[in-house]
Amino acid sequence: MVLVVLAAAWATVSSTRRGPFLPGEAALHDLAQRHLSPPAGEAPPVTVVLVDDESLARLGERWPLDRRTWARFLETLAPLGPTAVLMDAWFESPAPRTEADLALDLADALRDGPLGENADATRLADTLEKRAATLDADRRLGAALAGAVHTVLGVTCLPASGDTAAGDAPPEVRALSNLGRVPAGVLGCGRLTSSHAALASSATAQAGLSIEADPDGVVRRYPYFFGFGDTIYPSLGLEGCRQQRGERAEMCETTALAQDEGRPGLYFRTLHDIQTVRFSDVLEAAAGDSATVPPALAAAVRGRLVFAGVSAQGTLDQIRTPLGESVPGVFLHAAAAAALLSGQFLVSDTPGAHRLAWMGLGLLALLAAATLRVESLPLLIGATLVAAAAHLGLGARGFQEGLHGALVPALGGFGAFAGVRVIFALRRAAASRRQARAIRHAFQHYVSPNVVEALVRDPHRLRLGGERRTITAFFSDVQGFTTIAEQMDPPALVALLNDVLGSMTECLLNQGGNIDKYIGDAIVAMFGAPLDRPDHAAQACRGALRCQAVLSDLRRTLAERGLPEVNVRIGLNTGEALVGNMGSARRFEYTMIGDAVNLAARLEGINSQYGTRILVGEETARQAGDALVFREVDAVRPKGKRQPVRIFELVGEAGHVDAPTLARLERFAEGLAAYRAQRFEAAAAHFAPLAEAGDPPAQIFLERIAGFREAPPPEQWDAVHTLTSK
Repeated sequence: MVLVVLAAAWATVSSTRRGPFLPGEAALHDLAQRHLSPPAGEAPPVTVVLVDDESLARLGERWPLDRRTWARFLETLAPLGPTAVLMDAWFESPAPRTEADLALDLADALRDGPLGENADATRLADTLEKRAATLDADRRLGAALAGAVHTVLGVTCLPASGDTAAGDAPPEVRALSNLGRVPAGVLGCGRLTSSHAALASSATAQAGLSIEADPDGVVRRYPYFFGFGDTIYPSLGLEGCRQQRGERAEMCETTALAQDEGRPGLYFRTLHDIQTVRFSDVLEAAAGDSATVPPALAAAVRGRLVFAGVSAQGTLDQIRTPLGESVPGVFLHAAAAAALLSGQFLVSDTPGAHRLAWMGLGLLALLAAATLRVESLPLLIGATLVAAAAHLGLGARGFQEGLHGALVPALGGFGAFAGVRVIFALRRAAASRRQARAIRHAFQHYVSPNVVEALVRDPHRLRLGGERRTITAFFSDVQGFTTIAEQMDPPALVALLNDVLGSMTECLLNQGGNIDKYIGDAIVAMFGAPLDRPDHAAQACRGALRCQAVLSDLRRTLAERGLPEVNVRIGLNTGEALVGNMGSARRFEYTMIGDAVNLAARLEGINSQYGTRILVGEETARQAGDALVFREVDAVRPKGKRQPVRIFELVGEAGHVDAPTLARLERFAEGLAAYRAQRFEAAAAHFAPLAEAGDPPAQIFLERIAGFREAPPPEQWDAVHTLTSK
């Protein structure tokens, strides 16, 4: 993420400058030009007179216009009082003078010939000389240029080519001498092409017409200055402002220089706010006197800057704008003059525009910091979209205030940030899927499906290491397995063992148990880990009962197949144990260790001494509660332990134990109470009927009582039976 932010910072620094708009910035700029330009203010004092196709048709001319037509145009405008007339045109070579020269030659012939003394010949010669003056297009245009209030001709920049690149600018093109420094946004010229000296000297000024488009062919900035050699000259738009300001012309230069070093962006919506007059309408008004000039034409000219240009097809004077249209180039000069007069620009190389760009970078850094630990893809993408929208919102606000900050670097950073995070999220998801498959593969045969899914959701539960947790441990073993194994060949023995272990495993998993391991014919399982289950003791008891029920059915099937009878002893105990992944980093297993686990293993073996199938510890019976039926069998002191433990036989689920069995359990409990009170004869009276009915624990107590008749217990006897074997 740090690399993304640094890359965006570098791009921001690179983009915060003047010059052509980069592709991404250009697209955002054009979109903003179409939809976010501020509302139009007061209409600028600018008019465009356009030589369109209809004007050429009415005049019966083709482009370029005859210079006498231009002269008539200026002669018509002069009385209407424009501030200045700025022509998006130049006249590089003198106009042809064939007709004028012929008239002058005839006049000279009349004066020098034999009729030279004749009065009529003299008058005819004078008329021909006047006619020659009328037919001299440059002379008439020069007079019109000089006669108008202020006139400006165009100068164009062309690429340098061969020896034409050398030389000085024409003296009639007046440079700007009071700038003090060369603007960084100046448009360089290889060579200048201007009107020839006779016309240029008649005009008030000459100004640049060249406009530079961005690499995609769209014009987005306007150059108010152009340079030739070491000299700086004004553009037509700047010169228009100078003519309008008059004595305060320097204000225009200062204002232009302050806007992106003389090359700001314009609001192209203003092109449509400029008043437009058809060229032919002006010349048609010249047919009458000034009193017959249409009021609308007079209002469009008086006291205003009049820009004259061409839009006729085939003239190639069209520019592409950010609004997605092509317009005559004269409109851009007029809009540039209007922007200088109104002070409405779009600048990108100012502190305000730079702040917009860096605020986006700040949003990116804030996003990266705020979502550092967020892994939810929807949340990440949503946060990124909100940050990007905020950045765009700030940019839109700045655009309406005349600022165009570099938005693309931060937007690219948002995109890169989201992309990198998505890639990492997808990689994590793929790793999680692989891990999930591994977990399912490793545990699906040992734990219940819901436990597998819980481990998939939280694999940290399987990390190497353990935790202390209260669980119920399960141990089972096949009674007399060695004898059974001696009676069967290996394939049949394996099949039998698979039937037994498979049936029991299914019962345990269905009750939420988890297989720890298989040890030969033994099963070690746990309830309450790795997932917490408050009722793990009851579930373990139900699992043990299900195992014995399934084995009862299996014994009938085995008998039908002529196979040995299989009986399984089960020990259950509840208590605190250390559970978790234990082993090495290369190989480990999820298991349990602790005294509670050891006691469960002992209880499984103690079954053989009391003739029972399922023995549980006292805590297991207590936590299982009234949902299951137990009988306390004895209090014993297992080998190697000092503290006695009470052991219980699991009989069945409450509601599923018949009345005779419940009566038998009650009678056994009365006998056990009498036994512990050393009322051995009363105890024997309770145990004897049970023993005759085939109850092994009752038979054991009768044998102990018979022994006490011969050797009574010591005075401090605690009724705890000490076991001498495991």
